[in-house]
Amino acid sequence: MRSIVTSAIIFWVLSIAAPAFADTSFFVGDRVQVAAGPLNVRKTADITAAPYGRQPVGKNGVVFQGPVDQSGYTWWFIDYDSGVDGWSVQNFLSSSHAQSQQTAAAATQMQAIYWQLKNILTVLQGLKARQ
Repeated sequence: MRSIVTSAIIFWVLSIAAPAFADTSFFVGDRVQVAAGPLNVRKTADITAAPYGRQPVGKNGVVFQGPVDQSGYTWWFIDYDSGVDGWSVQNFLSSSHAQSQQTAAAATQMQAIYWQLKNILTVLQGLKARQ
């Protein structure tokens, strides 16, 4: 039991640090714009997932989640100002305006909290399965 708890704590600490040091073009909370398109929007971050909508060039949105590296692409979940929301490939997006350092810090904290909660849930599910 002690090794499980130790492993969980190490995993938790690493999961907090990973999002903060990730080299990404965007952060959660950034305003982005479709730079090339029309851009396919998918329900999952995977090129094999069927697009369920498209966004035209110039359409703006907010980065809600990500990044996810899948199928050779970096994906971001975008909350578009109108139309469908979903996973979009980074290559077809651009920043719609410069981001302040304060917003970047807040986005990093949001990502850390998200991963903390996700990892805690995973550990608890593992402990419950062992009972």
